[in-house]
Amino acid sequence: MSADSTIDGFVKDPSLMVELCREVIDRLDSYTEATDIHEQQTLRNDSPRGIWELPEDKA
Repeated sequence: MSADSTIDGFVKDPSLMVELCREVIDRLDSYTEATDIHEQQTLRNDSPRGIWELPEDKA
């Protein structure tokens, strides 16, 4: 499918563009949530180790 035919499809049926935008937003939200969860797990796993590795004068 060429770019021109894709654009023509959106012009003829604007609801396709709305649906595309919703799908992109959903994917971005899913990616962001997965990244946040991964970062939280990493922080939780690294925190105890980080605390124990602090020099005594900083703990």
